[in-house]
Amino acid sequence: MKRGNISRSFVAVLLVVEMAFGAEAQNVIGQSHRSFNTRSQESRGAAPPVFGDFGTAITQQLSSNVTDFPAVSTTPGLTFNYDPSTQLFERSSTSLGPVFVERAQTIGKGKLEFGASYLFIDFTQLNGKSVNGFSLGPRTGGSGGSITIEKFDLRQHIIPVFATYGITDRWDVNLLVPIVDSTFRTRVKVGFGNSQFAFAGETSGVGVGDIFLRTKYRLFGFNQFNVAVGSTLRFPSGNEKKLRGKGDFIFEPFIAASQEYDRFHFHLATGIDVNFDNSNRSRARYSGGVAVDIVRQYLALTLDLLGSSNIKTERVVGSAPSFGGPPGVSSLPTRFVSPLNTNIIDLGVGLKGNIGPFTGFFTAFLPITDDGLRADWIPAFGIQMGF
Repeated sequence: MKRGNISRSFVAVLLVVEMAFGAEAQNVIGQSHRSFNTRSQESRGAAPPVFGDFGTAITQQLSSNVTDFPAVSTTPGLTFNYDPSTQLFERSSTSLGPVFVERAQTIGKGKLEFGASYLFIDFTQLNGKSVNGFSLGPRTGGSGGSITIEKFDLRQHIIPVFATYGITDRWDVNLLVPIVDSTFRTRVKVGFGNSQFAFAGETSGVGVGDIFLRTKYRLFGFNQFNVAVGSTLRFPSGNEKKLRGKGDFIFEPFIAASQEYDRFHFHLATGIDVNFDNSNRSRARYSGGVAVDIVRQYLALTLDLLGSSNIKTERVVGSAPSFGGPPGVSSLPTRFVSPLNTNIIDLGVGLKGNIGPFTGFFTAFLPITDDGLRADWIPAFGIQMGF
């Protein structure tokens, strides 16, 4: 395993340990404290093993991976222009277009689209390997301590509800509110020398995630080539400790371009997440793909690539507790400095259909990169209605 992957693995593993002592696990902390004092005669009077600021920093770092679900574009349905001479809406696009990549077209003045989608994410992989049974051995210059994830279960059901309104033929506004149901359970074993310490914890609940307020303005269109600019405001309304949000206020300006040719719709979009609370967590976003009409204006195959990368290699610095071991065995290291890179790229393959005012879709997301905590695949489906 490369040095960068080892560092990221170490950071991710310690996230699990920190979460084991998070909210709604106070009784587990007490049990762990008693077990700690019982098994190690050298630790008499030791405080409960809580990872403090270092664990909090890890949680904040990795939340950009765990809480970044694929969000539908501001215009996943049909697009229109209003013709004042006929006082009717006319289709402005010959293709059904993408679902998750931002498209340059707008829905049309006075049009309102409302919809909901569903995603299920079961985090089972850590840097390309199974999380359950993952073990990290001694660190260079450390004490010979080890961390083993004996059990790991992190699942999320996400239901984003969204609405888009066309202020003009060129200008749309969009609101997306995700409802997130997270369940997290873990059992971690920390050992050094002949001593072994087991920690367990869990948290679950349903609540609102980070709310997105988005807007988009189409700059121009010529021969089915369109360019638009826009922005997204992400509010820290989701509970970060329960893995429902980032905990940061984020502003993302973006630009989108699309070209339609017969049955094909090509699209590109890119932007930058400007994190006002922690600039080190700002990210670059990029996406692109193609939609191919199987049955013109009724059924399309969609292929989309969604990616994001940290702009700056972050350095996680913090202190962990010092575990006293048997005579002749030093403690686990008390200070860690670990770099963190997360290049998250997924390929979405799906179908999109339209019947009257209804537009529906199904997409399966497959991971292209292994960085961070990942699912084997992510199913997503939804429906939208235009008025």
